[in-house]
Amino acid sequence: MSEHCTYAAESDTEVVVENAVENATEGRGDGGAPRTLDLRSATGHRAAHADPHRLLAALAQEVRPGGRLELTVRMGDPTPELWEDLLVEAGFTVDEIVPLADGTDPLGGQDTEDPPPGRLIRARRRESPSYPRVTSRPRAAAPPTAHATLGVGVIVRDRAGRVLLGLHHGGTWELPGGKVEPDESVAAAAVRELREETGLRAHEQDVTVFAMLHDEIAGFARVTMAAVLTVYEGDPVAAEPELISHWRWARTEELPSPLFVPSAQVLTAWRPGLDIAHPPAHRLPIAGSHGLRATPA
Repeated sequence: MSEHCTYAAESDTEVVVENAVENATEGRGDGGAPRTLDLRSATGHRAAHADPHRLLAALAQEVRPGGRLELTVRMGDPTPELWEDLLVEAGFTVDEIVPLADGTDPLGGQDTEDPPPGRLIRARRRESPSYPRVTSRPRAAAPPTAHATLGVGVIVRDRAGRVLLGLHHGGTWELPGGKVEPDESVAAAAVRELREETGLRAHEQDVTVFAMLHDEIAGFARVTMAAVLTVYEGDPVAAEPELISHWRWARTEELPSPLFVPSAQVLTAWRPGLDIAHPPAHRLPIAGSHGLRATPA
């Protein structure tokens, strides 16, 4: 069984892999014959060296639960302690790690002259994790006292770069948006509120959430998620006329006044140069927001 099981290297630690064999697994029903493992079909590579991390992860997929693995490695191999750590991390229980002091291949290969350093590793794939699963629970059965509100404001832009604003019956101009329900993501809330308020249709993956803003109102922490959207379908209509009388597109240098405070905060988080007066808000920029400016609101 001198089949080489090779794996492409991705780290500075590399080994030559010889003879990966899965021994008989009790009750497996395949006659108990050892099975030589070949990783080439799984990796598509035929390099002479292997990255131990990727090697063992792939072997864990090849060896069935309860299966016994015998692996011979040579050249530049890690210490036995590191091998054991890597094997346990990959889902194996280590039986023994034996140094190879001569050219004999313990798995049945031919003797070689002046062999490089090597080891024979015998291990078993665990049937199930040998460590207890970490759990979590609430401190008490009663829910915590509410002390914050969570909402989202959506900057919707048209092809001319204008933003969509609606006139609320309370006399303020505001962006589409509203409260985030307990069972939905911020992007899902943005899409839902946009549809309910304006009739515009959008997809969650097209919503870019670029900042979290929070301030205080009536003793509550008000958290507003700032989002921007440029891909949508339809034309805006006053879908909730009891709240918003009408929607209009506005250039950023011609914004109407007064703005709803959270909408003003979202707009200045998006464009810090806008001359908009509003109460201050703490701002946490969100990574991966496609290069949008990260400055105080």
